[in-house]
Amino acid sequence: MAGYLAEVARVLEAWPQNIELAVIMAGDEPVTLAGPGRLDGAQLTALRERLTRWRTVGGQDNVPALVLAWDFAARQTNSVVLWIHAPQPVMLSTADALRQAFERRKSGPRVLALPVAPGPNRIIEQLEGLPALSAVPRRGTVAEDLRGLLTCWTGQRRGWAFEFVHVDPLPGAVPAGREVSLHAGRLWAAAEVRRLQATRAVAAAVELAASYQIVTPLSGAVVLETQEQYDQHGLEPADPLSVPAIPEPGIRALLLLGLLALGLRRRRK
Repeated sequence: MAGYLAEVARVLEAWPQNIELAVIMAGDEPVTLAGPGRLDGAQLTALRERLTRWRTVGGQDNVPALVLAWDFAARQTNSVVLWIHAPQPVMLSTADALRQAFERRKSGPRVLALPVAPGPNRIIEQLEGLPALSAVPRRGTVAEDLRGLLTCWTGQRRGWAFEFVHVDPLPGAVPAGREVSLHAGRLWAAAEVRRLQATRAVAAAVELAASYQIVTPLSGAVVLETQEQYDQHGLEPADPLSVPAIPEPGIRALLLLGLLALGLRRRRK
């Protein structure tokens, strides 16, 4: 985070004074730098200076800071926890307390995760399936993406969101012979399984995952070699045309790569 705090500080200095703000830093213990409350210009300038001077230390547990931020945000309606973070490759503590807070209060604050750099995030993996958790699309610098969020929240710019919805029956006539792609259907099914899991409708989630042949935290895949093995376990093989597959490189492409490697080897000799 060392290379990004200055960007964050500049954006926060222009924070709208009619929107309440709290700033919490992860450390050995969570540190509240500001708020929660409405900050005037002098307080926002002081916050920028403090953030700019902040010494970052890697390997800090983000979960306690997220729990504290959620508690602050839960006191107000229509609140958001914006989690600006570096990659989280190691879990330093369990995220059970945060998951329980979400599950106990369905109408609680949303959590938006904004990664400053690509990398694994074990905390998000533990929170998978929570509808209130989502990621901020990275389109530019950290400062540009933060300003984009602010302009959406203050109504200065419209934001776009994509949602997969299963509609049955269809509202209008469908051209003959036209079908929804299996990939689009599986994308919807994966999101629906996460929603059902969050509401503890495990049986319905497992049934839906099985019908769409997708692997989820609640369902897996069985691969057998012969019809006799399927009969032995009381299973039916799936239609090969409905099973997701990763396309393999064509024979011509492999032959071309082989000839290229052979030519480079001879050139070196």
